[in-house]
Amino acid sequence: MVVLDGELEVENYARTDRGDVAGYARIEARDAQTLGAGAIDMRSGPFDLHRVAAPHRAPAVSLHVYAAPLNEYFVYDPLSDRCERAAGAYDAVLSLYVNRSGLRAPARDPLPGEMPMEGSISSEVWGR
Repeated sequence: MVVLDGELEVENYARTDRGDVAGYARIEARDAQTLGAGAIDMRSGPFDLHRVAAPHRAPAVSLHVYAAPLNEYFVYDPLSDRCERAAGAYDAVLSLYVNRSGLRAPARDPLPGEMPMEGSISSEVWGR
């Protein structure tokens, strides 16, 4: 993930149960960091648990790039020790983003002879 505009807080968690009971998950907070515009947070592994939020409800924009589609993942509720499976969805069209300082990241269609971009990209707007 790269923060394009604003600030995002990333909280890291660890799963402490054995993972053998469907719908049950005990997770514990480990650490947190605040990322500003231009900061990159790289993740890997099947049990990488984290939460991303905009501090102080301020607007922020992030771009998430996946090496392969994230078709399925778990959503965790640490207050009730629950988890449930969720399905990922992606847009196939890139758009134009303009941040507060006027920086532009234009999207374009493939040129003749070029292959469309492969992989999955998901962008999220945090806060309002």
